[in-house]
Order: sequence, then structure tokens, then C-alpha cells
Amino acid sequence: MIRRWRQLLGHIRNLMLRLTITYIVLSAIRALPGIRIENALFCTWVVSIAFVLLTRFVRPLLLALTLPLTITTAGLFIFVIDGILLLLTDLLTGLEIAGFGWAIVGSVAMGIMNIWVESGFKRLGWMEREKEDDPAEIESPGWALRVLLALGLLLGIVFSGLTAFQTGLALSTLTGRLTVLAAATLTTLALVSWAASWLIAEGLEAANRALFSGIVAGLTTLAGAALLVVVARDPVPTPPPPAPLPKTAHWELPTGSTIAHYRYAASPPAADVPVVYLHDGPGFAVLQPERAFYRQLTHLGFDVYLYDRVGTGRSSRLTDIEAYGINGDIADLDAIRDELQVEEMILIGQGFGAELAARYLSRHPERVHRVVLISPTPLSNAPIFHDYARTASPTGVNPVLEPRLLLAEAVAPFGPEAAQNLASQAEMRVLIEGAFDPRTWVCPGDADRSPEIASPGFNGYVQLRTNITRRALPDPRPPLADNLTPALILSAECDYLPWDVVQEYRDALLNETVFYVEDAGHMIQLTHEDLMIGLIRSFLLDLPYPAEPHTGDQSPRPSVVP
Repeated sequence: MIRRWRQLLGHIRNLMLRLTITYIVLSAIRALPGIRIENALFCTWVVSIAFVLLTRFVRPLLLALTLPLTITTAGLFIFVIDGILLLLTDLLTGLEIAGFGWAIVGSVAMGIMNIWVESGFKRLGWMEREKEDDPAEIESPGWALRVLLALGLLLGIVFSGLTAFQTGLALSTLTGRLTVLAAATLTTLALVSWAASWLIAEGLEAANRALFSGIVAGLTTLAGAALLVVVARDPVPTPPPPAPLPKTAHWELPTGSTIAHYRYAASPPAADVPVVYLHDGPGFAVLQPERAFYRQLTHLGFDVYLYDRVGTGRSSRLTDIEAYGINGDIADLDAIRDELQVEEMILIGQGFGAELAARYLSRHPERVHRVVLISPTPLSNAPIFHDYARTASPTGVNPVLEPRLLLAEAVAPFGPEAAQNLASQAEMRVLIEGAFDPRTWVCPGDADRSPEIASPGFNGYVQLRTNITRRALPDPRPPLADNLTPALILSAECDYLPWDVVQEYRDALLNETVFYVEDAGHMIQLTHEDLMIGLIRSFLLDLPYPAEPHTGDQSPRPSVVP
């Protein structure tokens, strides 16, 4: 019986070692551009378990079926088999691989890294040596082995911290009590660091091994506790609320949102269809340059409405940050249409506001008369690259080093209540307002024409929750495929969003006209106000355009020379 228990423990130990090696290797190959792992709790562990199981049960079958190919290629076909296993893991878990080619690259990288990691484990005595291993190669000098053990201990402590952090995130889905989360995190940190140091000290006597493990676990837990105290006590200066404006009015919507809006009445005779402007973000608010620009459309005979989406600017904040999201924004927009007592609206969207307009159009096509999409954000969930080298701020957004806010940002996707207990919505303004650089909205030579932003009332939680809910929404492009609503798409040379996004909208819409504006940035009217007014006027009034539309399939933007 004792022998069977030892065999069982040996199998469990070997399985845990194999999972650990796979975890390390997968964590490394996710750095490849074509391989990523979803940012979900314990996702890397789930991927590791799936891959190990496929390797154990499916790989032998594939090796047997393809034995002639493996022999013919001198064993290189094994990388193809491992690539197929990665693709199968992609289907079953949160592993995402951009095609078969990247699967092969990943399998080669995994093969090389497996050799290195297994060699290190053998040197540490954690894995049994194979008969073909060279004892002289495995037995290292004393100093080299000590360095390897120290490195292993350091990695074990880092791994303990990551595991404890993920445990806290997982528990935050069940409770928002910070004391409970801190206790669970520190307990996990103590247990995992003790286990890692126990494994490192395998060559010591039992008493010394226990003493060493206890000391390491104790010091690691004390350091973790001190870090949590420092983060929790980190003071964050809360900026003042946006200054009240004399023309601000509020809608009390049936959705529960109180929306601050700015109405500019049309010059008579007024059209029956109003213009509703949707600002950028998601966590931004209407800015003074936007109010000044779009009120000019009143001279064309349109009532113009600009409003701060719920949670931003001078609009109300929701009690539960989990209520923020695109579905709520679409519901608010439709409730605003009811407030205006109109059947149709002309929607003009900037950045994320353009995406919101397109998503509203996909759900309520009969309620949109025309739509103007300026520098739109993508409709798909495919990752995109923000090319700030085209802008007056080549380094992009500003770094914000506020530990408590950054921790709340990490917790918010899993435990909204815990995140809000950690940092209020007013404090999270600092995270997004501090990061925002208006120079990203203009070309390199126009930094002096970027808008001045003074306490605009941004909301980091709105930004976070909108990005989270966006990933869970159905693709809006299929409903747009049969939509004949006239659409005007405006994109600029210095926009940090890639041209592929414009092409995405062109492919999704049937009745669109695209204009490319040279020497302009993300917010085109900052430097090309007259051209913008002319294009929008022509589109709304069915007049000849003051410029030629872009009709080619290739990006008109010049390459950026570093």
C-alpha cells in the first residue's frame, strides 16, 4: 500500500513538474507577435493543462499516423505535430494563434525552451536524469549551482506573487471586502512561496529545509503585506469637478442616467431631424473645442445636441460601475431620441463616438437619418496598433504612476465592487486625465493647436467597463451589410488609428463616402475647420463636395520614417 502511495505521489509530482515547465514555456512564447493568451484568471494554467493532456493522449496517435513523414524529414515533422497540438489548444482554451505558420514557430520555440528548462530542472535535481545525459554536463560546479538555485528561488518568489495576485482577483468576483481579499492574497503568497522554497532546498536536511522554507515564506509575506499597506495608503489628489456652464441642461432618462447636454437651436427654418454629437472616449467628455465647432451646424438649419455620456463630464455617475458599458450607452442614446420626440437623428461621432454611432445604427437602422464617422475606432475585437509616431506626441499617452489606481484598474474587470472600494470614480479621473495628451490629436507640427484640457470630468471606470463590454458584444458588421443609410467617413493623415479601421467601415457599410484629409490628426477640425464644415454641409444638404473622395483600396497615408 505504501509503495502504491509513493508511486501515486511520484506521478503527481511528475505531472506538476510537467505543468510547471509548460507554464514557463507558454509564458515565454506569448511574447511572439502571432501568439497571445487571453487576460483571464489562471488562463495560462488552463492552457498548460490542455496542452499537457493533448501531448499525453493525442500526440502519440499523431506520431504513429505520421511516422513515415517523421522518418523522411529526420524528425522535423514533429514540429508540425506540436504545431497542430497548439492549434487544438487554441480551439479549446484562451490561447490565440494567428495561423498555422505561427503555430509552427511556436512549436519550434517551445521545443528549444523545453530543452533549456528541463536541463535546469535536472541540474537542480527536480527531474530524473536520462541515461543519455552526460553526467559531466549535468553536474555543475558549486558556484554555478548556487547561482542557479538563487535564480530558481527568485523565480519561485515572483511566481508566488503572481499566483497570490490571481487568487485575489478570483476572490474579488465573490466579495468586495478589501480585508478579505488582502488576507487571501497574503495566505496564498505564504503557502506558494513556502512550497517554492521547499522545492529549491531539496538537498538540505529536513529540519534545515523546513527552517529555510519558513524564513523565505515569512519574509516574502511580510514584504507583500508592506506593499499592500503602501498601496492602500497611497494618497491620490482628486481633481475638482468640471466647472458649471450656463447653457448646460439635464435629461432624466428612464434608463436611470442623468445626462448633461448642450443644445444649440437652429437658424430658421429648422429641419425636422436634429444633429446629435457623440464624443470620443470611451471615458472622455464633451470638450470646449467640440462645442464651439459643432454649434456652427445651426447655420445649416439643424438643432445641435452634444451630451456627456453617463459617468463623464457633467452627467451623473452610476452607483455600480458594472452598469457602465456600450449597451447602456446605446440605451441612453435611444432614450435621448425619445426625449427629442423625433423618429430619426443625424449622428456625428468622433473616435469611439463614431463606433457607438455605428453600433446604434446596426440595431436601430430606421432611427438614423444620416451618420458622420470621424476617425472611428474599430468595430471588430481584433487587436490594433496605435501609431503615435504620426502625431505631435510620438510617445503616445502619458504614464500615470499611481499604484492604488493601477491596482483598481487591474481588479475592475473581475471585481467591480472591490475596485470601487479601492479607488472611487472621482479618483479614477486621475488615471485617464493624467494619461491623456491632446497632442495625440494633431500632426507633429501642430502641437500648439492641440486643445487645452482643464478638469474635463473623464472617468477611468467608464473607459475600462466599456472596453470590457465591447469584447462581449456581437459583431455589428453583419447587420450593417444591408443598411443603406448614407454615411460619411472622415480619416486623417496623422490619425494614430490604422487605416485598416477605415477599411473595416468601408467593407461594413453600403452607402458610404470616404474622405482622406492630409496634414490633419485624430480631431480633424482642430487644424482644418473650414474643410470639415464644408464636407459635413455638403453631406447633410446633398451639395457638391469641396474635395474629391478617396476611392482606392490602398492606404493613402505616407510611411512614417523613424
